[in-house]
Amino acid sequence: MSLIKQSIQFIIFIIFHVTVKAIICFHCHSEFGTCNSGMCEGNVCIKMEASNRINVKAIICFHCHSEFGTCNSGMCEGNVCIKMEASNRINGRRTVRKGCGKKYEQNGCQQTFFGTKWTSRCVCDQMMCNNDEILTSLPE
Repeated sequence: MSLIKQSIQFIIFIIFHVTVKAIICFHCHSEFGTCNSGMCEGNVCIKMEASNRINVKAIICFHCHSEFGTCNSGMCEGNVCIKMEASNRINGRRTVRKGCGKKYEQNGCQQTFFGTKWTSRCVCDQMMCNNDEILTSLPE
């Protein structure tokens, strides 16, 4: 008797889940807080939001590239200013690239040595703070 009861419960389960109509939901990802694009089909729509967002005002930074080790020209707008430098310790050649970052990062510099090559990446969050003079004083 229990086998018949289990079979009936299984059939009811299948009928219920097969006859439930699917609904159309938005299927998207945005770092700006809203999105209404893409579609998916399912029984339930889910909306997830990150609640630990940091509201950051955009800042102006230098935006340039130089093979001569320095540049303080061009402008871009972002949440942080970035300066990257690569140099060869043998011949002294330095390449500098400056720009903006869209995602907030903690201020500071990271340096890497690989053989005769040296690289540095510095991040700061004040207006035009990726100039040559200011970034040399950041903690490393």
